[in-house]
Amino acid sequence: TREPIVINDAFHDEMANRELVERYNIRSMLIVPLVVRENAIGTLAFHYHSAQIPFTEAQVDFATKLGTIVSLTLENARLYEAKRSIADELQEAILTVPQRIEGIDFGHLYRSATETARVGADFYDLFELGSGRIGIMIGDVSIKGLEAAALTSLVKSTIRAYAYEDIPVASVMDKTNEAIGKMPPPTVLITAFFGILDTKTGELTYCSAGHPPGILKRKTSETSFLITSSPIIGMLPGLNYIGDETLLEGGDVLILYTNGVTQAKCDGGFFGDEKLVELIKSSGLTPVKEVPQAIFNNVMECTSGKLLDDIAILAISLESMR
Repeated sequence: TREPIVINDAFHDEMANRELVERYNIRSMLIVPLVVRENAIGTLAFHYHSAQIPFTEAQVDFATKLGTIVSLTLENARLYEAKRSIADELQEAILTVPQRIEGIDFGHLYRSATETARVGADFYDLFELGSGRIGIMIGDVSIKGLEAAALTSLVKSTIRAYAYEDIPVASVMDKTNEAIGKMPPPTVLITAFFGILDTKTGELTYCSAGHPPGILKRKTSETSFLITSSPIIGMLPGLNYIGDETLLEGGDVLILYTNGVTQAKCDGGFFGDEKLVELIKSSGLTPVKEVPQAIFNNVMECTSGKLLDDIAILAISLESMR
């Protein structure tokens, strides 16, 4: 009936379960249903054991209201678990890269700032374009959660699609900006780095749309920023995106990251560009696959294990056999 059941004399009422009444010496009992979407999913029971005491109208009213609260809590928990499961699957899809790509060695890492926003707005991607060319992407969307997942997926797919057209990297970002800019409000800030690495020649062409500058560590440990920058994506149509190029040689490492690294809050201020450069410069012969984790460990040490923003890191080099 999805209505409360009041049994003031459990020993003599036919509705009471005789075995339970005798086992637990239940003298009076009040049972209210837990109802979710018109379905009774369980019950909440109150018992008197010391004596047979009739339940008052106020007690029944309280129990009924408590049952409603518990029902909503259970349903919210179920919905949260379902949402979290979807979030985990989306996050995995957004951040999945091949285990191996011929021509390069690489490492990658993503960490969410919170468990409640399991789908972060940071993303990265590595994909083959043919003829020894590798597409490299990392970015950050200014919103979080499931809402960010759809936009992140769209940005990644758009950049990928234009990358296959074999046009300059700046044109890829220009076309991506035009496409994302046609989406309805609200406006979302999107930063992204996109590059194409020719594994045969070592030539890297790239365009950074408002994203933190990549860092190039030479095999001599000389470290520098890729300083060329263009506007963020999605704000205005007709913006001018600029590409640049550099050359990677054997032993050089390209490190890309989101601002969760440099803007991590440490005791003495932010982690910052200078600390990141010094860390990379002093990393010695750390294998490329371990570079992202090494950077993250230092960030966590600096922040005492507390993150205010998501972190994504990519480290790439030409295969060591070159």
